[in-house]
Amino acid sequence: MGERLAKKLWRLKELERILLEAHPQGLHNAELARRIEISRSEIPEYLEDLAALGVQVYDSDDGKHAIDPATHRVNLRLNLDESLAVLLAIRLLTTRSDKRNPHAAGALRELASSFDKLAPFIAQHIRQ
Repeated sequence: MGERLAKKLWRLKELERILLEAHPQGLHNAELARRIEISRSEIPEYLEDLAALGVQVYDSDDGKHAIDPATHRVNLRLNLDESLAVLLAIRLLTTRSDKRNPHAAGALRELASSFDKLAPFIAQHIRQ
């Protein structure tokens, strides 16, 4: 990977981290640019790139950009064994709980989708 691409990827991750963790209330273009060491004019491009990666950035009335942690989706990279461990943990949670957990059900659907090409038999089992 080229140095330029690696730098851009680092900046995108850093921009996401800043808006999620360090400044959930949001920041203006100038402050974002200063923190990831680019010009203010480049911020809209970076925000578009984040959107293309599935990160929803919201603009407030006062010109700040923010990420809503309640709707933010986390990207995980798990190998097959780690995925199976997550599956077992979710199944344990759902079998030991006396109430339906829609978040666990959603996680199972996402897990099943991730198994479609890697292990279709497991994906079908999860869906059932």
